[in-house]
Amino acid sequence: MTDTSSQLWAVAAFTATYLIAALIVALVQGNLEFLFYIAVMLILMGCVWIVHRHVGLSSGVLWALSLWGLAHMAGGLLVVPGGWPVSSESRVLYTLWLIPGRLKYDQVVHAYGFGVTTWVCWQGIRSVIQRRGGTAVPTFGLMVLSAAAALGFGALNEVIEFIATLLVPETNVGGYRNTGWDLIANLCGATIAAALIWIHARRSTSASVILLAMLSAACLGCSAAYTVNSHDYTYHAADAEPQWHKTKNVHVWKKDAAGHWKLHVDIWNSDVPMDEFSNE
Repeated sequence: MTDTSSQLWAVAAFTATYLIAALIVALVQGNLEFLFYIAVMLILMGCVWIVHRHVGLSSGVLWALSLWGLAHMAGGLLVVPGGWPVSSESRVLYTLWLIPGRLKYDQVVHAYGFGVTTWVCWQGIRSVIQRRGGTAVPTFGLMVLSAAAALGFGALNEVIEFIATLLVPETNVGGYRNTGWDLIANLCGATIAAALIWIHARRSTSASVILLAMLSAACLGCSAAYTVNSHDYTYHAADAEPQWHKTKNVHVWKKDAAGHWKLHVDIWNSDVPMDEFSNE
C-alpha cells in the first residue's frame, strides 16, 4: 500500500469511527435532526471522494474536512454541563457561548469549515490550471474566486439546514438572525483561509529569492554553485488515484555574462521504488 493510500484509509477509518459513534448516540437520543445530517455527511463524503479522484486533494485538506465533520457531530449531539452559558434550552454544544453574548461554538465551526472549503476550492482551481499547462499562482483574483466558491457552498449549507427544519419538527437550527451570523462566520473563515494561502505562496516565492541572494553573497568570486533540496508533488495518472511522491533534486547554477545566476542543470529522483513508479 502506498503512502497516499494509507493516508486516505486512515482519514476514512477515523471518519467512519466517529460517524458510527454519532449514529448510535443519535438513535439513543431519538435525534432525528442528526440522523438527517449523518445521511447528508455520507453523501458529502461521496462527493469529496469524487473530487479527490479528479483533483488529488492533499492529505492536509482531507484531515481538515474530517475534523470539520467531527466538530459538527459533536456540536449537535454533546450536551454541555449545567451552568455553562448557552443560547438555547437544548444545551447542545452548538449553543455554547465561548464568549458570552459574542461568540458561539457554532460560529467557530462555521468559520473553520468554510475556511477549509476555501482551501478545497483553491486546490480544485489549481488542478484545473495545471492540467491546462498553466502555472497556478494564488493571485488576489483567484483567492477571491476560491472564497466566493466556498461562500456558495456556505449558502447551500443554509439550504440544507432549512430542509432539516421542514422535515424535522424540532431542530437546533435557529432563526433568521442565527442564519445571518452563520453567513458572517463563513465570510470570516473564507477570508482568513484565502489570506493564509496567499501569504504562504508569497513566503515560498520569497524563499527562492532569498536562496539566490545567499548564493550571490556566498559565491562573490564563483561562477558556479549547486543547491540540494527535496519536495513533495502529486502524480495523477488517468483513471487512477492521485499519488503523493517525495523527490530530491540537485540544481547546478551558473552566472551569465551580466553576473546573474541561471539554472544550468536540474537533476532529480523520486523516493518511490522503481517497481512502483514504473507501474504508474
